[in-house]
Amino acid sequence: NDHLKKKEIDKILSSKNFRFFSEKNVYKDIDEIKKLYEMKGYFLADVTYKLEKLKKDYKLVFLIEEYSKIKIRQITFSGNKIFSNQDLEKELFSQRSTFLNSMGRKDQVIKEILHVNESRLLFFYATHGYIQAKIIESYQTLSLDKKSVHLHYIINEGSQYFINKIHLVEGFPEISLKANDIYNASIIRNYSEKVTA
Repeated sequence: NDHLKKKEIDKILSSKNFRFFSEKNVYKDIDEIKKLYEMKGYFLADVTYKLEKLKKDYKLVFLIEEYSKIKIRQITFSGNKIFSNQDLEKELFSQRSTFLNSMGRKDQVIKEILHVNESRLLFFYATHGYIQAKIIESYQTLSLDKKSVHLHYIINEGSQYFINKIHLVEGFPEISLKANDIYNASIIRNYSEKVTA
């Protein structure tokens, strides 16, 4: 184990020196060690164990194969006609070549990345008038060597909306939008925060 110190692992073990061997505890320890590696971004760590015969008793040894961190190798989109793949990827929280390194297990981390990226994509579309854009589906595919992941987003862009009419309550500041402008969710949000501050 190169990426975790022995004392970090020892802290989480239920198997202790000079105690009776318990296979139940050993498998519990294996699961805890894997979780610890996942929290460091090493989602593929493999843990097994062996018993070494000593003169009067046995020595419990955990065998750890750390492997490397998982990298986002590719991000693709389908259904997008207005904006290019490159335009959309720039808006994402996680881009290509990003390592998955977060406080959580692999499935939770990827699910959170997909969710955050979906929100960012929808807000990007809304700032360009596509307020009914939808993410039909998003999913991940793990490579055969389990060293990288491919993220894919299926998009329905919808129609572009324009400002028809603006009516401001007396005493409220002007907004940098006018009739026939493209709807911009960013301007609307900033204005709302300004008048409610």
